[in-house]
Amino acid sequence: MKNNIVIVTSNDTLKLAKEANIMAFLFPLKEYSVGFKKTFRIDEIHINNSYLYINATLTNDDISSLKHLLNNLNDNIKGIFFEDLGLLEVLKDTKLEKILMNYHVSTNYKSINYFLDYFDDVVLSTDITKKEMEEILKKSKKKLSIYEFGKLPLMYSRRLLLTNFANYYNLPINTEKTIYEKINNESFSVLENELGTIIYSKKFYFNDLYNEKINFYIINPLGLSEEEEKVLFTNLKNDKNILTDINIPLFNRFLNEETIYKLPAKDVI
Repeated sequence: MKNNIVIVTSNDTLKLAKEANIMAFLFPLKEYSVGFKKTFRIDEIHINNSYLYINATLTNDDISSLKHLLNNLNDNIKGIFFEDLGLLEVLKDTKLEKILMNYHVSTNYKSINYFLDYFDDVVLSTDITKKEMEEILKKSKKKLSIYEFGKLPLMYSRRLLLTNFANYYNLPINTEKTIYEKINNESFSVLENELGTIIYSKKFYFNDLYNEKINFYIINPLGLSEEEEKVLFTNLKNDKNILTDINIPLFNRFLNEETIYKLPAKDVI
């Protein structure tokens, strides 16, 4: 699949993506993104068809710095994926492609078609089923993108949760950790930088939906071993299912079961 965007988490991943003939690249922007082991400064991004990713909550000073940064971009940077709707005001006078990538707001075709009056593309929510995605794609007035593979970001906080916990209990500070929830016996991956903390699902989300109205298929190899990354990109190069010969735990419940927004009323005895 040659129209994938890859969220690049290391220079090694970028090398593998080039070898797999990937056509577009998504770079978490240093000082504006959180939840990645590797972020990139603008002057480190030289490859064509590059996109920036901004997912941190920004201060007034951050936004002022971002405005200056966007005035000095090279032509190899085509657009920006971002979560905060407020950034649209900052980006409105730029020629960059504006792509909304918020994992929880793009859940129905009416709101998405409204967003598409202002955005060039919207990434479908990972909270909805494959059937719901197909219905939205059918009714959307532009092509849309999907998050095809990767760990799901379940929570973001601007607070330094790992650092605060370590300081409170007088423990060594570790900005990458696996935490456990005892009731359901679930584990989660936690990553922290100076912009806050993201908690990821330990398992990997995989959406095998194919549709002609999908613009980008987004792949985030964060959390794969080096060997698993090599296999993934080899599969991409050979047009195979990306998980062939990769044995990892999957979390696809949202793709098959509708999200419960309100529990049904119970009979009163």
